[in-house]
Amino acid sequence: MALLTSTFRKFLPALAAVAFLTFISGCDTPEKVLKSSNLEYKKAKATSWYYKKEYLKCIPVLEELMGLLKGRESIEEFYYMYSMANYKQGDYMLAAYHFKNFYDQYTNSPRAEECLFMHAKSYQQISPKYELDQTYTYKALEAYSLF
Repeated sequence: MALLTSTFRKFLPALAAVAFLTFISGCDTPEKVLKSSNLEYKKAKATSWYYKKEYLKCIPVLEELMGLLKGRESIEEFYYMYSMANYKQGDYMLAAYHFKNFYDQYTNSPRAEECLFMHAKSYQQISPKYELDQTYTYKALEAYSLF
């Protein structure tokens, strides 16, 4: 019994490494998804990651999908998810730009009004303390008045 235990202890790190590598190789990463040529797979993974709140994973895939599908399919839903993922990731400057761009491109969308509001809210998020330069505060006020 003691021989079995000592043998097991010798191989425990190796078993842990194999288990870890098996786990990692089974997981989808944005790099693996981006290398795939299957558009449906990319759409499914990006949407899945977005709804699981894994924004760092879904942003590059959504970015690629918007480029690949532009002109072939409506990218409205993907563009909304991309804009919102950037906002929730804390990239408010990029989110402000894309929310306004969404509103300009899809004025008849049911989400257009929400995107105009999120455009203003993004600028509000990067508005500094009152002692500092208030450029983004003025942009937020202008965006709220447009909303």
